[in-house]
Amino acid sequence: MSEQEIINKLVIPLGQGGKKKSFPSMDIYNEFIERERSFWGWLQTSSPYPVNLLFTLAWNKCIEEQLYEVDYDNLEYHIELLNGRCSNWLPVYSFTPEGKYIFTIKEEYGDIIAAFALIHICDLSHNVISDAAQQDSAYVNLLSRYSSQNAYAINLVFSFKGEYKREKVSSYITSVEAAHEQFVITLSSIEEKIILSERKYSDEMDGIIAKHHSLHEDTKLKFKTLASRSLRAINKVGSVARERLTQSYADVKQASAAYHEQVDLDASVSYWKSKKDRNNRNAFIWLIFGVGGSVAATFYLLAEYYAKGGIIGISSNLASTGETVNKIQSVVGSASGGMEHLVFNTTGAALVVTLMAVIIRVALRQFNTYSHLSLEAEERVTMVKTYLALLNEGKLKSDQDRHLALEALFRTSQTGMIAETSFNSPVDIIVKSLADKAKV
Repeated sequence: MSEQEIINKLVIPLGQGGKKKSFPSMDIYNEFIERERSFWGWLQTSSPYPVNLLFTLAWNKCIEEQLYEVDYDNLEYHIELLNGRCSNWLPVYSFTPEGKYIFTIKEEYGDIIAAFALIHICDLSHNVISDAAQQDSAYVNLLSRYSSQNAYAINLVFSFKGEYKREKVSSYITSVEAAHEQFVITLSSIEEKIILSERKYSDEMDGIIAKHHSLHEDTKLKFKTLASRSLRAINKVGSVARERLTQSYADVKQASAAYHEQVDLDASVSYWKSKKDRNNRNAFIWLIFGVGGSVAATFYLLAEYYAKGGIIGISSNLASTGETVNKIQSVVGSASGGMEHLVFNTTGAALVVTLMAVIIRVALRQFNTYSHLSLEAEERVTMVKTYLALLNEGKLKSDQDRHLALEALFRTSQTGMIAETSFNSPVDIIVKSLADKAKV
């Protein structure tokens, strides 16, 4: 494992907020582990019963697993273990707010209350002490003897969590107020600069006007014509400047409209391309599975029909189905000659072909519909691209030109249904022949 990979993996979680702490090398991380073991060493000191049970529980559940020394072999396992603990156990280190708070409780209220507070802060499920009491009656004795210390620790933990949230809110409010003050200062500075600029411009204009009047009075007779021409030139420049400004506004507005129109048309190109692909796929499906499948099914059904002997053979195979089949057999039996058998069998085959012909016609109609819609989508793509090309070249400047192009482009799509060719099924042919013979 390379050094860079080790640095990327040496990142430990600090809680459910998503904060993490990284280390530049494995040696530095192991030194950090040794300092943490020393910081939490008071949980491993020799203590009387049942305080030793409390310290052991706090050490095993809250501290021990996150202070394993790591090497190249167990680094990944250790980091996965720390990440997996975050769902049930809050990581507490000497530098985290929770670790500093536990140290303050230890200094002010003693080791027992600090141990209880450590468990209540770390245990996100809030069940570790009750579970230990259910498994071992010694913990029941511990809770009974130090119930007041436990309750005090719980109150301290609640107080810490509430204060921590208030500090976050207060910090956020402070940052917002500071940003507001900075904004007010910046705004005031800008206002002052604007006022100074206005005053400077006004003073300069006053000086120019005063100088102009002085020169005008001094050389009134000599330069009267020149002054008149100068004023006309100034007015002309102002008019030209206003016209250029108005034209610039119009150009910007037109460019903005053209840009948004081009963005909308680019989306239209993507839409019609997807429509074309979808219609091509549907047409292919109807051609292969609809038409091709129906034709294959027709041949298969005819083969099965004749393989079973036609109507004569099928009716003989259904001899045991009851009175209805006996009636069919009596009718079929009356056709004693080979010609009658042929007529019956041909009639059955004609019915099969007629049924499958209807299905094939439906499949062909769907194939024609999707093929037509695919061609129309392709035409729309071509028309949109042509319209964009004309628009980029500046050949569609007037609203009337755009209206004509867009009216042809965004027309209503046709359904794609085409007139069907006349088709006579075998049954229609047979009925028509019988009718013609009857007329004769």
